[in-house]
Amino acid sequence: MLPIYQRGRFRPVDLFSTATPRTLQLEAGTDGREWIVAAGLNWNNRENEKGLDLGLLNLTKGVQYHAFDVFKQKYIGLATPGTVLGPINAHGVLLVNITAGLGRPQIVGTDLHISQGGVEVSEELWNEDTAELSIGVMEMHGRKGHLRIHVPLTYAYEKGAETVDVGNGTLLSIPVVLDGAKTIKLKFIRRTEVIQ
Repeated sequence: MLPIYQRGRFRPVDLFSTATPRTLQLEAGTDGREWIVAAGLNWNNRENEKGLDLGLLNLTKGVQYHAFDVFKQKYIGLATPGTVLGPINAHGVLLVNITAGLGRPQIVGTDLHISQGGVEVSEELWNEDTAELSIGVMEMHGRKGHLRIHVPLTYAYEKGAETVDVGNGTLLSIPVVLDGAKTIKLKFIRRTEVIQ
């Protein structure tokens, strides 16, 4: 039983290489944003050290991707197509949102839907001139949650918000109430020098 998503479905990427599929991939997108939700499945009675092999996914070589743990709502960090994430607990699932790093503030996850923006986010637009991120959100009958925004070291968020230092920048947690279609605008400041 896999969740339904209007633009596609989770598909096993290792269907004929193992007896039971261990890697699922959902390619998703909205206006101005594309991402992959990947699931690493562990069918064994012991922890799987190998975890989720990003090399099996439809990723572009040479690109760094933001990896976000959907169930733990935790930013994992930057990864490449050769990265293996894990471990995965016995009979567990590692569900990760994978988004290409754009070098500017961007959505890397949400706690609103398993599609990580496929149902709740209609668009993500960046204005380079004003350093403003516009996020269109959809109606979800008043559902409350958060958008997780990665902010590189070269930017700072103008207003106070819940932030977590993630080493290569900060992770903003923006609260939202999906009580109607609307646009959320986030204004950033460019730092004059990169913090090392």
